Amino acid sequence: MSSIDKKGSWWKWVVGFIVIIILSAVFLSGIWLPFQGTPLSTRCITQQNYTCSEVVYSHSTGNLTLIIGQSTRYNWTSVSIYFVPFGTANVGGIPSTILDGIASGNVIMQGLASGSTSSITLRISSPSVTQKGTVANGSIWAKYTTSNGGPYYAQMALLKTSAT
Repeated sequence: MSSIDKKGSWWKWVVGFIVIIILSAVFLSGIWLPFQGTPLSTRCITQQNYTCSEVVYSHSTGNLTLIIGQSTRYNWTSVSIYFVPFGTANVGGIPSTILDGIASGNVIMQGLASGSTSSITLRISSPSVTQKGTVANGSIWAKYTTSNGGPYYAQMALLKTSAT
């Protein structure tokens, strides 16, 4: 093998290495993402008999919008939905902020029939401090009544998302 062939192989490795570095930089910088505008870390993991979908956390409003549903076999006659950040103290398994009436993102609905869903908007942060990428990590809780009485409390879902 001549010395020219050896130099040609060496340059192929150098060029390949440079291409790998450039592609890595492009992906890591976020310049090219196949799901631009969708937070890749959004998770809404529901408890049995509950649904959670179409989660959007807006940095410009501080609002969390999502569709929730329940299929507990009981029609809820009045409902309050809450976002409870992780780390909130519990009293008897219920977040203390719900019991105290100071939980963020309280939405009051007239009712939610079993087997139905509803789109809700919860204010969970101030727009002035919510930047793109701000993470909301907590759970969705319901405080509700039925024709049998109440109030009852239910953790509907665990939620993690970032503001877009």
